[in-house]
Formats: sequence, structure tokens, C-alpha cells
Amino acid sequence: MTEPVLNQKIPFIHSIKVKAWLAVLFMAVVPLVALGLYSLSILSQITHNLIIKSNLQAVQQVKSEIEDYLQLYRGLIALLKTDKRLETPNSPEASEALRELKMNYEFLEYCILYNNNSRAIVAHSRKEYNETPNFSENEKGIFSLKKKLVFYPGKFFLFESLPDPNSDFRILLSVSFQKLKKSLDRIALGTSFHVSLVDQAGMEVLGQNQLDPELVKHLVKQEYGAYEVFFNNETEASSIAVILPMPSTGLNIIVTQEGKEVFSLVKNMKTGTFGVIAIVALVAFFFGTFFSIQMTSPIIMMADKANEISMGNLEVDVRSNRRDEIGFLASCFNQMTVKIRKKVFELTALYNISSIINRSATYQEALDKALAHVVLIFKAKRGSIMLLEEADERLRLSSVKISEELPMPEKKVIRSYVLLKKGIGLAGKALEEGVAKISLDCQNDENFLKYNDSFDLQLPSMVLCAPLLINGKAIGVINLADRLDNSPFMGDELDLLMTIASQTALSIANARLNELAITDGLTQLFIHRYFQLKLDEELKRSTRFNDPISLILFDIDHFKKFNDTWGHQQGDMVLKEVAKLLKESVRDTDIPCRYGGEEFTIILPRTTAEQAIVFAERLRKTVETNNFSGQEKPLSVTISIGIAEYPKMAKSKAELVKFSDKALYYCKKQGRNCTNIYSTEME
Repeated sequence: MTEPVLNQKIPFIHSIKVKAWLAVLFMAVVPLVALGLYSLSILSQITHNLIIKSNLQAVQQVKSEIEDYLQLYRGLIALLKTDKRLETPNSPEASEALRELKMNYEFLEYCILYNNNSRAIVAHSRKEYNETPNFSENEKGIFSLKKKLVFYPGKFFLFESLPDPNSDFRILLSVSFQKLKKSLDRIALGTSFHVSLVDQAGMEVLGQNQLDPELVKHLVKQEYGAYEVFFNNETEASSIAVILPMPSTGLNIIVTQEGKEVFSLVKNMKTGTFGVIAIVALVAFFFGTFFSIQMTSPIIMMADKANEISMGNLEVDVRSNRRDEIGFLASCFNQMTVKIRKKVFELTALYNISSIINRSATYQEALDKALAHVVLIFKAKRGSIMLLEEADERLRLSSVKISEELPMPEKKVIRSYVLLKKGIGLAGKALEEGVAKISLDCQNDENFLKYNDSFDLQLPSMVLCAPLLINGKAIGVINLADRLDNSPFMGDELDLLMTIASQTALSIANARLNELAITDGLTQLFIHRYFQLKLDEELKRSTRFNDPISLILFDIDHFKKFNDTWGHQQGDMVLKEVAKLLKESVRDTDIPCRYGGEEFTIILPRTTAEQAIVFAERLRKTVETNNFSGQEKPLSVTISIGIAEYPKMAKSKAELVKFSDKALYYCKKQGRNCTNIYSTEME
């Protein structure tokens, strides 16, 4: 961006002091009434707009309350679907599951499980299993609806099918609006706000019916916004109404406020201001209005721009053709914002990259996410990070980011293919010389190493290469190719990339050291000490949020005999392969660790023992069916798994580990290659 050129010397004739002196000398005295009325009008409008804005904010808060309320019960029905007891719908256990949910939530009127074809109720939340629920004629009709969400006055119904795709059964929850009405009353407390929730036909679903039906029918046809409501040819609005449609539910939120409350502040301000104007108007200047506007409007404009900058909008420029001090100040202001934008952009980029790397769970994830952010910053079509292999001083591609619009091979194929020696190609020269390199015409640049013809990879038009330096030593190179808008890379972007590359190199090195410190060298799983720390953290979180947490402990069956038969080298290969299968099986939130020797453990946050056994059995079968190489014929391995849950079974960390170990030991007594959840019978 071109920086503005400043005019350091302002001619005397254009001095603001001269203009002010001439204005005072030649302007006649005018009443202050015009200026006062003008100011009053603006202040009144601002006050009015602020009140309207508060109403708009109130309706947004109401929307949030409604969405949270609906989301709560959607979450409940999703949780209910996972209950194993519903696998047998026509059973006392299914009714017990519905009844437990009903007892835990005050505003849940009833839960029903019914056959979607025959409309027959097979399970319900009533006290007795064989007790037949009574429904009104309107409620009977809802069983034939195909919708997932239906509203009635004072309540709403949620429908959901069972997870089994072959099942004909649906779950129905009837939820009262009483809790939502209390929340809305809390929002309106101390004001004249009135909140209504109506459908497209104008029916009030909260059951209050305090608004005029004709007004409601008119409002539901309007777009989102605030409207003044007049009755009986009134000249002043009797109320303010704000309408907000909620397309996802088919409802409309209407918030009204009495006009007297809205406009009382404006009236009081008018009364006081008129009195002041009447007294001061006798001594005011006649041409003061013109002078004030001319001299203060640029300052007000600059104040507004400065306010925008303080709010975070750094894309502000002050447009001024004046050649006096105000014009000079505007030029200084623009130059300052240019420098601030460049510096903030640079600092933000550095901060974001450091944060991304620090938050990454693995070293490879840190590389990939950091590269993706750099590509986004420079709006490049593709980018890569190449790291130096110290053994043979060659650059190997460690991370690649490719635009979706480009046909490219798989990333793992690219990583195995791209290997450069020091000093070869632009990336090799950037590494060897420790300075950034740029090529704006790769086709004809002899320094750019062309791709192998047999490798289907599109040749870029422009390339930026910057070395990753730590204390002057290069550990790799970051490369960017082409722009999304096909514009060329600029020289100052080369400097910016060098700055970002230096910070990225340091963060990458720290991420690598951190990973080495907490992972096992053989299995690449988390070490025992890290397991202990993470288990402490997860138990605290479980206690705070009342979430279950399961612990899985398993080991390889007959591993000592396996080592004695096939040797420790083969045993290490088995440990690495089992760890690989484990890492491929866990969720992002799970924490797989090597407990010691041939024992492994997995922390499963927000998971019950019943849910954990599904995962454990899948892992056990995966290991059992896997062919382990290393001998003439593939070897087979089995594992035994123990599971315990906190706080349902264990009340402390020590008990959780102890009980999962007892469940594992119980598997050994049963003949191994099985999974057990801890129970007191194992003692």
C-alpha cells in the first residue's frame, strides 16, 4: 500500500487561525435557537434510536433463551435414544427409561414411545407400566404428524424415531412452556416489556394472549425490525413492537414496550433544553451555526473514525481535501492507520500461529494447522513446509496445504515424493543461504526445480520460499505458490513471510520438544506420567460438570510367552502395531496411553461404562483379526480389557485404576481375549 505524502508546511492563508479570526470578525450575531433546535433534534433521534436498539437487543436475548430451551430438550431426546432399554419398546424397562427422564425434568409433562404405523402407545412415563394415558382430542391428533417439532398453546411436542432404521417406533416428548415463560419474565423484569411467541397463523403458543389478534396478524407478516404502533388516530405511538422470525421453528418473537416509557426520556430532555435555549438565544451569534458546522464537522468526522479504530476497525481512512491544519491532521491520521494495520496484521498473524501450534494435540497437527493459517493469510493456492533431515541434510515435505480447486495427488504420496538436497531449487537455496527467495515466473526461472513429468503435479506460476530459522540455523523451509486471485506476490510480503517463518520455526520446535516429552518412543502413545496428569484433569472436570468418565485398561495376552517364543524384537513390533490400531480407533477427545510394558490404557471423557464396552469390544476384535507381520506366517494376538466408571463405580482416581485393573484380572481368570466391566462380584 502506498503511504500518503505529508505537506510539512501549511501556507499562512490556509491556517485555521486565520480562518477562525476572519469568521469571528465578519460574521454577525445570530440567535442560538437554530443550533439548539438542530442539536435537540439530533439528540432526540439518537435517544430514540438507542431505545429502539435496546428493544432489538432484548428480542435477540429472547431468541437465545428460546433456542437454548429447545436445544435442551433436543439434547434430552438424543440422550434418550441411546438408552439400551428402548431396544425393547414394549417392555416395563422402556417405560422406566421414559419415567426416569420425566422425573428428572420438572417441565417435561410426559414421554411416550408409540408405534408409528398403528399409533399404539407401547411405553410411557406414567407411574404404572399398565396405566393408560389420557389425551385430549387435540393431543391424539399429534401422533399422525410427520414433523419433529409441533407447538400448541402453553406447550410443544418433540418427535424422534429410534436409531434402528428398521424400527417403526417413535419417541414423543411433551414439554411445558412454564420454564421458558419464567425466563422471559426475568428478562422483562422492571420494564414494560411484554414477550409473545406466535406461529405464522398468529396463535400465541405461550398461552398468554395479551396482544390484539389483529396486531399480531399484521406483525407476523413484517420483516425483522422495530415498529411504532398507533391506535385510534394517535399522533404519538402508543407502543413499540419488535418482530423477529425464527424460520427454523416457524415461530415469531414479538416484544412490545409501552410508548410512554419509550418517549418519556425524550420529552424530559426537550423540556429542559427549550428552557436553556430561550435564555441563551438572546446573546448567540446569527452566523454561529454555519461557523460551527464548518469548523467542527471535520473534527467530529475524525473523532468518529478514531472511535471506529478503537472498536477494532483498522480499515479506516479520513478523506479530506483541506490544506489547513485539519487536512494535515487527516494525512497524519491516514499514515498512522497504514502503519498500525501493517503492524497489527503482522502481530495477529504471529499470535494466531503460535496459538494454533500450542493448541494442537500432535506435532503433525501443529504443522498442518500452522501451514493452513499461513496459506490463508497470504491467500495462496497452495503451500508446504519442508523440514531438514539432519542425518543426510535433505529437505523432506512434512506438511502440504492444497486448494480444493486444484487436482492434486494424495498428500501422503506428495510427502514421500518431494525430497530436496541443500542448495537445490528455490527451497534448497533459501535453506542454504538463510534468506527468503521469490520467483514470479517459475516456468522460465532456472533456479526453480521442475517437477518430474511422470508425477501429475501442476507447475506453479509464482513461488515464495522462506527459511525456518532458529538462532540463525535453518531447520526447514516454508513455501507458498500462486494467489487465489492470481495477483503477484509483493516485496513487502517477502519480509512478512520471513518474520512469520521465524516465529513458526520456534513454535514448531517447541511443539516437537513437547511431543517428545509426553509420548512413548516405541508406541508414540502418551507416557504413564502424562496419563496420571490427564486423568487428574478429567476427574476434576467430571466432578465439576457431573459427567461420567470411563477408564479402559488392557494388555496383550501371553506377551511374556510371546517374547520368549519369537524374541523381543518381534514383541516390540507387536507393541507398535497394537498402539497404531489403538490410535486409529479412539476419538479426538479420548486419551490413549502406554501404561507400562504390554499394558495400555484409554481415558474416555463423558462416557459411561456401557458406552465404553462398545468401543472396547470393537478394539478387541480389531486386534484379534489383525495379521501381525515379522515371521514367515502372520501372527495373531489377542488382548484382555477391563473397564471402570467414575463416579458410578469408583469414587477416586485410585479406585478407578484399581477397579479397571480388577476387571482386567477377571478377564485373565475367564480365559483372556474378552472384555469386562467392573462389578463387586470380582472382589
